[in-house]
Amino acid sequence: MVLAPQTVALLRAARQLVQTLPADAVLLLAESDLDWETVLQHLDGCRLLVAAEDVALTARLKTHPKLTVLDINPGPTPTQERMSLALLEAVRCDQLRQGADVIALYNGIDTGEDGVEPLDTLSVIHLG
Repeated sequence: MVLAPQTVALLRAARQLVQTLPADAVLLLAESDLDWETVLQHLDGCRLLVAAEDVALTARLKTHPKLTVLDINPGPTPTQERMSLALLEAVRCDQLRQGADVIALYNGIDTGEDGVEPLDTLSVIHLG
């Protein structure tokens, strides 16, 4: 599975932001399975937290030994709400501290089932 050029560019931008701000972690809201080894290579040196869109994807992600998977069950909720749930879960599980800076990667534009780009948006979040 090859990552789309747009996804690679966003992963590289996230890594650069983690290093220059600095930020505490990258939060990736996954709507589909990705080539996680390649994702981890592009985010080398970054702490990666992953929150999946549904229970089935969460279960698959938990089998990957190098991923820190946040166990949220958002159901059919908007992306911003899923992101809030993931951040709250990360703080609750001591994966992030209050006041942390996080780089979030997610699909902010709903392209439907046939969407090609799994990631299209990067946000910088301060958990104040």
